[in-house]
Amino acid sequence: LLGAIQRHHGDTQACAQSMRTALSLNKGEQPLSVSELGTLYLELVASLTASGNTKEAAQALAEGTRALEGTEQESRLTVARGELAAVSGDYTAALTLLATVQPGEPYFLQARKKMAEIHLYKLKDERAFAECYKQLVTSKPSTENLLLLGDAYMAIQEPELAVETYEKAMKSSSSDPKLSARLGRILVKCHQYGKAIKCFRDAGAEGSLELAQLLVRLGQLEAAENALTDVPLSEKAFILAKVREKSGDIQGAMMVLKEAREGLGAAEVGLNARMCAQLAEYASALREHDSAIGFYKRALQYQPGDAHMEIALAKLYMQVNDWSSCQNVCSTLLSRDPDNEPALLMLADLAYRRVDLPAAATHFATLLTRHPTYWVALARLVEVYRRTAQLSQAQPFLQAAAALAPGHPGLSYCTGLYEWYVGNVNAALHHFNSARGDSEWGQQALHNMVELCLAGDSGDGASVSTGTRLLSQMSPHTADEESNVRLLQNFVLLA
Repeated sequence: LLGAIQRHHGDTQACAQSMRTALSLNKGEQPLSVSELGTLYLELVASLTASGNTKEAAQALAEGTRALEGTEQESRLTVARGELAAVSGDYTAALTLLATVQPGEPYFLQARKKMAEIHLYKLKDERAFAECYKQLVTSKPSTENLLLLGDAYMAIQEPELAVETYEKAMKSSSSDPKLSARLGRILVKCHQYGKAIKCFRDAGAEGSLELAQLLVRLGQLEAAENALTDVPLSEKAFILAKVREKSGDIQGAMMVLKEAREGLGAAEVGLNARMCAQLAEYASALREHDSAIGFYKRALQYQPGDAHMEIALAKLYMQVNDWSSCQNVCSTLLSRDPDNEPALLMLADLAYRRVDLPAAATHFATLLTRHPTYWVALARLVEVYRRTAQLSQAQPFLQAAAALAPGHPGLSYCTGLYEWYVGNVNAALHHFNSARGDSEWGQQALHNMVELCLAGDSGDGASVSTGTRLLSQMSPHTADEESNVRLLQNFVLLA
């Protein structure tokens, strides 16, 4: 007992000494049971291994094996010998030892699990990894072993085989709601949504939330809400809010979360913070910026120092042109995490907006030195160098990014920007065209292409026609993007 306490406190050498003392005293009228003796040897081996004394650990194991030969603890020590060989890097010896533990022996399961770990994580042999669990099922096709095999198939990205195995497990335990829900999750990963819905329904209360999440994902909003009928509001609030959001009722989504918050205790810090942060996102979507800022501040009262929420708050401050508050939030965050890239980027953006171009250039260049493919920073730096008539200084940064990610849409966009500003219109159009299909850079690339077409019209209307066609391909997702599209449409009418 003393040794176990010492090991718990990290004093492995004292633990080993206590275990040796216990072994030497195991000669009285009340000797340790076979199980207790096995545990004692394993504690001694573990403490010696943790101290780096692998040779002494091997000797202790050999002694224990002799002392417990022929008992049910023998296979337990064999597993330990295999683990010790693996720690020493001798995986062949480890597998050979572990393979001697046969079906029917008490520690067969532990032996095959350890063999599986070695095959997967050390030898990178996925087939042999799965074979270990197949042997468990062959020796005893129980629900538990079938689940282990199913989990093994999932670990090596074989979801179809996992589904087959879980379905076999279901046949032997059809009334287990946890198992039904588990199979439902696997079926979702296999995109077998119809079967997944059935499994979640069969799971009853255990599967209600996941059923609703899947139905929302499939656009079946009314069915999703019905699935949540018997679920307490505190548990279903986020999913129900998502249903309202997907229905276009942002105000309704906010009402759900506000009502759920009223039922929360102050001690439920994490849930309160998440709800406030989600309320802030909804308020921001409704352009209720003051309300959104208030919700983020409240969220940070529950979880002070949450970097994700601080960045979101700083972005809001920048959006409403409260530059001083934005800088304060970023500076506070950077005092704790000097390498926080979003905060550094916002400080650089602040300098840019304040027309402190030398400071902006320094901030952006620092970011790109650390992370050459930080495309947002690279695009901003090209803009800064254009405004300071130093475009040639952007070339080394573009070259560094191209060396790391030559075909990336972000690089195409930034290069297009550079070519535009140096007057190479055709090259700029070529690079923007390469970026226009990208989800992040596509809209701005199309915007720039339309501008280039309108500016380059030669009088025959061809460029305006091309610009109009490109404009029709734009699909704005934010209010700012919608304003930009309307502005371009007006430019086309004037062209």
